Order: sequence, then C-alpha cells, then structure tokens
Amino acid sequence: MILKSSFALATVLAVAPLGAHAADTLQVSTETSDATSVASPEVDAMQAEPVGPVKPVLVVNPPSMPVPVDGQVRVVNTPDVNVVSPVQTFQAARKPINKEGTLGIFDGERIGDTTVFTVPDGKQLVITHVSVAVAESSRVSLRLDLSNGGGFFAIHDLPPTRSGQLILGEADAWVASLSTEIYVQANAKVGCSALREDSSGNASGRCTIAGYLVDAPE
Repeated sequence: MILKSSFALATVLAVAPLGAHAADTLQVSTETSDATSVASPEVDAMQAEPVGPVKPVLVVNPPSMPVPVDGQVRVVNTPDVNVVSPVQTFQAARKPINKEGTLGIFDGERIGDTTVFTVPDGKQLVITHVSVAVAESSRVSLRLDLSNGGGFFAIHDLPPTRSGQLILGEADAWVASLSTEIYVQANAKVGCSALREDSSGNASGRCTIAGYLVDAPE
C-alpha cells in the first residue's frame, strides 16, 4: 500500500512543473479553460433594421447659398411659375389690305356681284372686316363670296340693315358691316354679291374688305 501511494504521488509531480510556481501554472490553465468555454455572441443579419423607402429631402439653404446641381433634374410636381421678365414673341410680317369694288345691279336683273381681290400665290389673306352696301328700294340679301377655279367654296351671308342714301338723290341703302376673321388661301378670289326682290331699275353699291396678308403655311 505504501509503494502504490508513493508511485501515484510521483506521477502527479511529474505532470505538473516543480517548484513554487506549479500552483500558478495550474491556475492559468484553469482560467484558459474557462475563457474558451464562453460562447462568442453571434449577430443575426436578418434581425438588423431594414433600410426604409427613399424619403424626400427639404433643402433649406438661403438664396445666397444655392445648392449646386450636377446632372439632370426631374420635376415631379407642378408648381406655379412666376415669370418676372417679359417674354419676347415674334409675329409673322403682315401686309395690310384694304380693297373696294363697285357692286351694281342692272335694270331687269336681280343679282349683281363683284370681285375685289385675288390672294397672291404663296400668301394667305386674313379678312378682319367686310362691308357691303346697295342702294335699293326693295329688300336685298348681301353676301361675301370666296371662289377659285372650281367655283364658290364659301359664301358668308351678311345681315343687312336699312340705312340712308349712299348717293344723293338715290334710294336708301341696305348696309351690312361685320368684323370677322376669315382665312383665305392663295389664288382664291374675294368678292361680294347682292340679291334683290325687284328687278326694275338700276341699283348701285359697293363692297369693301379689310385685313392682312401673311405667308401661306407650309
């Protein structure tokens, strides 16, 4: 029994370093074992806070410190725009037109007509005013006629009103005067016509148009 105990003690001393530091060495080993037994915390990426949607940014810089912009800017709303400087516009050149023609109805006839203007090639006529007058005792219908080589393509009736004499000693006149905006193409003819109820005697009158010429649209 004594021999077995001595052999066991010798085995323990052989494993551990000899001297006063043996206990210290054992203590360090114990601490190391304890340190490795502690589990390291793990981060779960699925538990991280997700990135939210893009939010608008309000720029509060004063006018003296504007925010520089590099690239294209897309406006996603429709703000009111205050134009602080006048906008310069250009208008096509206009050539004023004032044309007058004699309109008469001969004895035995009821209709009279006249052509006062032909629109030049490459131009467009804009009629802004038309006036027709016929001295006639019976009732009269008055018209503005637009025609080309194929005949009339537009007839505008003008409501007549009773007026005074056009020429001293003649009958009172029927007059139609109208402000308008009528577009007439190149090469078209512009004129007036009158239709009376009675066919006896001569009836004299006139047709006047006013407007301007511009270049014909392409």
